[in-house]
Amino acid sequence: MGKITNMIKKDFIVASRDRRMAVVFFYAIILALVVRAFVPTVEGAQVKFAIDEGVSEEIIMQIKEFGTVDVHESIESVHERVGRVDSVAGIVMDGEKLQLVFEGNEHEALIETYKIIINEITSPDIGIPIDYRAAEEKGSILMHLLTVILVALATYMGGLIAGFTIVDDKETKTIRAIVVSPLSVYQYIVSKYATAVAVGLFGTIGASAILVGGSVDYIRVILITVFSSTMVVATAIFIGLKAENQMGALVLQKVTGWIYMIVPILSFFIAERWQFVLYPIPTYWQTMIIRNVFMGGTQKFDFWFSGAMTFVSGALLLALVLNAFRKKVRI
Repeated sequence: MGKITNMIKKDFIVASRDRRMAVVFFYAIILALVVRAFVPTVEGAQVKFAIDEGVSEEIIMQIKEFGTVDVHESIESVHERVGRVDSVAGIVMDGEKLQLVFEGNEHEALIETYKIIINEITSPDIGIPIDYRAAEEKGSILMHLLTVILVALATYMGGLIAGFTIVDDKETKTIRAIVVSPLSVYQYIVSKYATAVAVGLFGTIGASAILVGGSVDYIRVILITVFSSTMVVATAIFIGLKAENQMGALVLQKVTGWIYMIVPILSFFIAERWQFVLYPIPTYWQTMIIRNVFMGGTQKFDFWFSGAMTFVSGALLLALVLNAFRKKVRI
């Protein structure tokens, strides 16, 4: 145990002395602060309406004075437009009532803006009652997407730090000393495993606290990192295996980093019937865990099944890269 502890201490000392690694350590938290500061402003900045052509021309002309207006041929078309990712309010006629339709994920300040505009236009002189409804009550899609990406990246940063330390071991010939030391390959990998998980936990908990505060189950946040650990360590070993120096590690960082980002993004925009093509990718199952924790509701797969699939698919990947690593490094 003492040998493993010494390796972990060495890794954190190396990381603290390397400016790039130090930035990586806090990367997810820095991005979370940026998102928390600017996303509400972005969501509340634009006023757009999708209006059914059955609404009177007089009302449409007045609404055009307040924001962007798209006139649609049917109520179904208005609902489809409201259901897209950006924040657009729909206006339709529901019998004798004018109905303002929201998707349910708009920023609260933006919803109030829409209501004020419609109340101003449909004054008592016009005599048209107003009805408000949300197509679906749910949180912000933009915020959900960014949260999923940031939490996935926070776990990835742990693997990246561990991968950089393996490359540092190769560059400084430390890994050659390990070959003739009593430290076994498994102890070496366990030390990297611990480094990756510790960094991942720090970033995941920190980013979660900034993004959602106390409104999330932090036991499950920790379990995200635990379930993702096999995949994260597989990434670290892959970087250590393929990169001969820090420059090579930076190149691999871009490749592996894009995999961690692109799969969560695709999971939001690919229709459910086609998502099976993503099943072989461990980051897809990690995305499903994160969505269960931060988005709530009924997800396609539950938390425990997604967690198990993340761990198992990551373990298979870890076994492959670990076998290749042992052959190359011979420790």
